[in-house]
Amino acid sequence: MCALEEETAYALVDEIARAMKQGFRPKPGVRYDQFLEEAAVAFVRVETQFYEPVLEHAVWYYSHHLSPPQAFPAIQCVLPHRGSGLLPWEGGYPTHLDDMQPLLGHPG
Repeated sequence: MCALEEETAYALVDEIARAMKQGFRPKPGVRYDQFLEEAAVAFVRVETQFYEPVLEHAVWYYSHHLSPPQAFPAIQCVLPHRGSGLLPWEGGYPTHLDDMQPLLGHPG
């Protein structure tokens, strides 16, 4: 949710969670335009190497509060470039933005 205003980011998370409760299952790399008015978002599966540094509290919870500890899937919502609409894995995406929205997985 990089570069979004806090209120917009929370609303987006809530909307995605609501859709998932109703059965929505995002496919990696596919654009979805039902979550934001001004842009289509995409999702990637978070690779396990990013769990500890990025999902620290979830890792702690799943390893300390579930018996036996369980693995859990995680996805990242990826925002397109505001000017071009390009996603980070598409040709022409401004590479200087890579640090603002690090990809935690691959689109396919």
